[in-house]
Amino acid sequence: MSVDKIVAVTMPKWGLSMTEGKVMEWLVEEGTDLKVGDPVLDIET
Repeated sequence: MSVDKIVAVTMPKWGLSMTEGKVMEWLVEEGTDLKVGDPVLDIET
């Protein structure tokens, strides 16, 4: 994977007290083309 394909993903904050989350499962394979709004992972908070 080239550096120009690396994109930061911002995790939404689901509540005022949320400070961290844990990645439970990746929903896409490395190298998959994504668009805004595509689910990419499951998070445990």
